[in-house]
Amino acid sequence: MALLELTGVTKRFGGIVANSDITLQVAEWEIVGLIGPNGAGKTTLFNCINGVYAANAGRIKFRGHDVTAMKTHERANLGIGRSFQNLGLVRGVTVLHNLITAQHMTADYNVLGGMFGSPSSFGSERELIRRADRILDFTNLRQHRDDQIDDLPYGVLK
Repeated sequence: MALLELTGVTKRFGGIVANSDITLQVAEWEIVGLIGPNGAGKTTLFNCINGVYAANAGRIKFRGHDVTAMKTHERANLGIGRSFQNLGLVRGVTVLHNLITAQHMTADYNVLGGMFGSPSSFGSERELIRRADRILDFTNLRQHRDDQIDDLPYGVLK
């Protein structure tokens, strides 16, 4: 079974066809490049996959589940995400705090629980920190854990 499967995906903006009948399968752990000139529809296709744009035609499946009609946050909950060319970091805080912030959708407490320090929020925060530390280890960036984002070079930030 493919991790990601697109069948006949088409996206139009009025009379302009950005993507036409795109069919693609990506297996788990497979690395696939999507290349083309500016205006070829690469970003539009990524936005259809992650739900920023609704495809006009076709189906998008992730891990065998049809996600075509799902909203962006529902797809994110399944693990569909994307990165951007520009940096979306929280300035004035550490690398660790940026990694914790990036996990906000998985936090096991609500806004009020976080504001007032509910007992469940403390355990959930410890788990977010553990996950952030695993990410730092995986990306070989542990040495920057407590560095301020503003103090790091662009290459490390990417």
